[in-house]
Amino acid sequence: MTETSSLFGFSQRTSPANMQAEQALLGALLANNKAWNQVRDFLLPEHMADPVHGRILQAIMRRVEAGQLADAVTLKTDLENSGILEEVGGTKYLARLLTAMVSPMLAGEYGRTIFDCWTRRKAIDLGTKFVNAAFGDDSDLTAADVIERHEDDIVSLRAQSTASTSRRRGPVTALDAFEELVAGFDDKRSNGVWSTGLTELDRIIGGGIAPDTLTYLIGDGGAGKTELCLQVGENVAMSLWDAWVSAGSVPPCPGVLYIMLGNMSRRQMIARTGARHSGVRLKTLRRGEPDLEEADRLVMVRNTLVRMPIEFVDDCPPTTPAVLGEMRRFAKRRPLALCLVDNFSDILSSVPKEQMFSAAVGGTKALKEQGARELGAAVWLLMHTPSSDEQKPREGEIIRPRKIPWNTKKDADVAVGITRPFKFLRATIPETPKSASEKGREDWALIRKKWQDDRESWPTGVRNVAELNPIKLREQDSDEADELARLYFDGRQQRFFDAVRQDAPASFDEGWGNT
Repeated sequence: MTETSSLFGFSQRTSPANMQAEQALLGALLANNKAWNQVRDFLLPEHMADPVHGRILQAIMRRVEAGQLADAVTLKTDLENSGILEEVGGTKYLARLLTAMVSPMLAGEYGRTIFDCWTRRKAIDLGTKFVNAAFGDDSDLTAADVIERHEDDIVSLRAQSTASTSRRRGPVTALDAFEELVAGFDDKRSNGVWSTGLTELDRIIGGGIAPDTLTYLIGDGGAGKTELCLQVGENVAMSLWDAWVSAGSVPPCPGVLYIMLGNMSRRQMIARTGARHSGVRLKTLRRGEPDLEEADRLVMVRNTLVRMPIEFVDDCPPTTPAVLGEMRRFAKRRPLALCLVDNFSDILSSVPKEQMFSAAVGGTKALKEQGARELGAAVWLLMHTPSSDEQKPREGEIIRPRKIPWNTKKDADVAVGITRPFKFLRATIPETPKSASEKGREDWALIRKKWQDDRESWPTGVRNVAELNPIKLREQDSDEADELARLYFDGRQQRFFDAVRQDAPASFDEGWGNT
């Protein structure tokens, strides 16, 4: 091989990297944490060529996303204890980074330079594997097999390489915006409205789940918020998969993120999912005692879960920055279509009482602007009924959530209350007190009639009924959305239905607490 050959010196080429850019960006981040806003949508620690720089960026990310200060002083202890800086001269290296810093205004450009180098390194790795495979490392593979095996990796890298510019693209003309709207009728992956899988719920929220929106689901403990949202998340995830397959299966497939801030664990959630899709009772799954036939059905559930791009997070700190961090990390792997936060009340209970108002207003605004709008996702916040609504009802009176708490109404696109009438209604027909006056007897007669009407409208009983009432709708096509919606919960199937069927099976008698 002569020196003029294009392959001469190929083995001597260095991997694409820009250490000066990495140092300058880290210095800018340490000097001004606001610079993180310019790179948070696309830059990850693994994009750094120097592993030490990646560890430092990870430490900065962790503190900033948690709403804490990340500078040379606050990071010193963390980095010293972990021994990250030993090979680069100790904590003095942080001072070197500060001297190498650039203006925070340039952080985005430097971040994109680092991201581009990482993309080139990944392309080289993929190219090397492809060349080796083409030379016949595995003699059992045909040429077509080699191409197919590496095609998905290349397409995936291409999608990642454009992630940093996919959301922010500058002004758009009215004509272009209209054409995008029309294109969305056929392309549900981009800006379509997704069905919840429940006709009544779709009706009451204005037609379905739309991107760039924030929705509140408000109700008492035990009203069914978690169960309903989990079922909605599963339905949307499977719809996303079906649309993705129909569109040609170009990776990555959009997905759903379920963040649990309370005491629920991913194990508990997936047990409910398994019960819903296998028909095996939840209490059987919790005990781990399925029979052979039930075990076969559980194995079949794997085929359903494969086409259900939904992820669970049960270790997220109860803070708004931490929730946003989980959403952004998800969006770096795949487009985020829907994020369910269970329960937003846990964020408020984690701060002092005098800070709850600012935490609620600031948190809702951040999740709307930085979560829903920047990521193009729908965000659902589950929340307990405000204490002002938790009044003691009169006999036979059903108290429903009527307002959005903490003056956060302006940032919510949709708000729905969920109530279990069973919790407010007596198990037996109310009796008129003997001491009641004539006017009182008339009032009690109305109460008794309402008690009977509530039960007669549900042939299988009121125990498993969930009522949904609209609190706020920003967009709606008709006045039908203002009407009360009713769902029924089948305890054996762990599933909500739009309405009770006249031929409801015996399992409909099993509901909350009997699963």
